[in-house]
Amino acid sequence: MNITRSDGKNIPFAADIYDEQGNVIGNVGQGGQAFVRGIEQQGNISIKWLEQSKPVSCLAHYQQSPEAEKIAQSIILNGIRCQIQ
Repeated sequence: MNITRSDGKNIPFAADIYDEQGNVIGNVGQGGQAFVRGIEQQGNISIKWLEQSKPVSCLAHYQQSPEAEKIAQSIILNGIRCQIQ
């Protein structure tokens, strides 16, 4: 997933990504690329990190489409926007 924050800032490297049940399903790499595993066709994810020792999070909705770019066993989802909470 390629994710951007709603406030225009970058999501920090290594921020944790959670599914709707609160399970860690991945983390954020360089340039806002999120690496997740075991996601449904559509749903919500939350991303959490610390900023100046304070917890920050954002929420994003995703939906896989038949047109989603596929490389090997990976699906690439672009344009995911994460709303700061």
